Amino acid sequence: MQFGSEPQHVICPHCRVHGRTTIETGANTTTHLFALLLCIFGLWCCVPCPYCMDSCMAKKHYCSNCKMYLGENE
Repeated sequence: MQFGSEPQHVICPHCRVHGRTTIETGANTTTHLFALLLCIFGLWCCVPCPYCMDSCMAKKHYCSNCKMYLGENE
């Protein structure tokens, strides 16, 4: 199943409840790579930027009932 950046309606494969996912946002490999590139190019003051930009962060989807991990946006 494809997950986006917004909560989605799903049937949880673990608890079989019909509901919306809850989302947790966190850094992923892409975030760290952008920060590394900024370091390589000497833009030290911009290194924290990827960690503040929503588009560089991963959105992990969890069941709102049983809190099981369902997937991540791509």
